[in-house]
Amino acid sequence: MKILAIKFKYLGDVAITIPALRALRQTYPDAKLHVLVSQEAMPILEYIPWIDKIWGYPRKKSQGTKKEAFSLIKSLRKEKFNLSIDFVGNDRGAWISLAIGAKIRLGQISPKGFLGRKFCYSHRISEASNDIHEVDRCLHVLTRIGVSNVTSTEPELYSDPSLDLFAQTYLPEKPILCHLSTSSPGKEWPIEKWAAFYHLSSEFKNRIIFSSGPSPRERQLLSDLFSAIPNALVIKDILSLPQFMAIIKNASAVICGDTFVSHAAAGLKTPVVTLFGPTLSKLWGPKGNSISLQTDSCHCRSDFYLCSNKVHCLSSLDPQKVKSALLQLFERTSHLEKTPA
Repeated sequence: MKILAIKFKYLGDVAITIPALRALRQTYPDAKLHVLVSQEAMPILEYIPWIDKIWGYPRKKSQGTKKEAFSLIKSLRKEKFNLSIDFVGNDRGAWISLAIGAKIRLGQISPKGFLGRKFCYSHRISEASNDIHEVDRCLHVLTRIGVSNVTSTEPELYSDPSLDLFAQTYLPEKPILCHLSTSSPGKEWPIEKWAAFYHLSSEFKNRIIFSSGPSPRERQLLSDLFSAIPNALVIKDILSLPQFMAIIKNASAVICGDTFVSHAAAGLKTPVVTLFGPTLSKLWGPKGNSISLQTDSCHCRSDFYLCSNKVHCLSSLDPQKVKSALLQLFERTSHLEKTPA
């Protein structure tokens, strides 16, 4: 039996799907499990031992040519999949589901998309409620084919083992990684709050190191940080995703906003404090050894790209509260290490 799981979304969304993929593997232990994601997300899944093959295709239509699409479909059809599962149900996932020709093609019922999208699937399921965690929304899709006995919703990721030495020599021993950026400025803790946390955590100053995403806007955050903390340790290089995952694995803890980094840390078993404003921790908070801190009030939950409040919504998140969460994680981790197996 061959199964193709399809997830055309952002990096964090792919990481969140892993418990559902694992449920598939546990339900069909002898099947060949393939996963189709955007090209940039392929390193996330590369070293998961129970995934047999990963396929990549540009997430944005403007990035892929018709020739590349035809070649991908041709290769996928040759695999003769028995089952395909589209966890998103967007247009691209729908037509790929139809084109690869699996006998059972499962997808979500969604009011959006092109008119004939529902005919791309042989089996459909209504989207789960928006009030449950995204991990559970992914697992809900599988109930249509009888996958319901889920033993764990814990994240599971692996970094490239050949990059362990790189990570250990690149940063100070067991660093505390503070990731400044997310995909949206409205989800980012203001620089002055990061600076306050840094000065409040004097016992960790030689271990705190700051990072950001690769875009010019995100890199500017590092420059802004230097204005507040001239002697801050930062990751100046633009690292590849596999390199950055190795850095996360080697860290003693991660502090970040609602972004892929939080789910990567949880999946790599690195303690993580995640800071939430316009998005809700009860829906997107990483599972595992993590603490999610939610601002009490945020006015930007309908459109959180830029904060619309006069004072940034995440400014209400107290640096002392973030430090307390970090110390709590360290205490919890120390306790787990001392507990006999």
